[in-house]
Amino acid sequence: MPEYVTSGYGKLRRVLLCEPRYFQFMPSNETAKAYLARGEAVDLERARQEHAAFAGALSEAGAEVVWVEPQEDLPYQVFTRDLGTVTAAGALLGRLRWDFRKREVEVARPQIEQYVPIWKEVPADEGTIFEGGDFMYLDSRRAAVGIGARTTEAGAQCVKTLLQELGVEVIPVPFDPRYCHLDMVFNVVAERVCVACPQTLPDSFLARLRAERWEIVETTPEDVLNLLGNLFAVDNGVVVSPAHNRHVNQALRALGIRVIEVELVELLKGGGGPHCMTYPLLRDPL
Repeated sequence: MPEYVTSGYGKLRRVLLCEPRYFQFMPSNETAKAYLARGEAVDLERARQEHAAFAGALSEAGAEVVWVEPQEDLPYQVFTRDLGTVTAAGALLGRLRWDFRKREVEVARPQIEQYVPIWKEVPADEGTIFEGGDFMYLDSRRAAVGIGARTTEAGAQCVKTLLQELGVEVIPVPFDPRYCHLDMVFNVVAERVCVACPQTLPDSFLARLRAERWEIVETTPEDVLNLLGNLFAVDNGVVVSPAHNRHVNQALRALGIRVIEVELVELLKGGGGPHCMTYPLLRDPL
């Protein structure tokens, strides 16, 4: 049986994206709210140019890019990560919190099914919400699931129970809802290397990482709201990051990680970065 995705940093072979054709800021996270409060609207042409360059960087890194067709009533469809996650056995489809996003899963389902089987779906039970931005593989046998603004305790427990079937331990990580998703405050970019904001994570989780000798590139709460911790690994030791993310990029290079810099400004204003905009369908096993 093929293993589709078993980590967040195995060599990326195929990824699902969605062009930001109808992208607009929505008051669904603190970053976008700040721009809306200042009366800013999306520069849609710039957003589309940024996304095209991002997709090009993934292709140049060796990944096949497949596309979901944008829908006019789905302004945040560009953030494909939240559709759920992909496991060794196939796709685990999530349940999105906001009404204006809920239809994204059904729109993407036919495209996902062309490449990976639908393994499981989070049930449409009251209070059971799981978004893929809150899922982060630590390695092939462990994953963290954030409990914050989007994924609920019931959603995290559901994912934990399901992943047990595949022998994957799921570690719940509660954090301040102000920071939206786990991938804003904790991002695995290589084997035992992460970008994280210690002020926003539980002491017990940080202690576990340090006991296991993880390299932690630290960000601040301000960095988090500017999406500077939201990176995307295309291989073990190769990561895509915004070009203006100088401190983090320099720190990663000092650890021997290759950083592919992409101009990303307009898309980040909506509250999502490189990790948010990708739904990996196939990675090489570790």
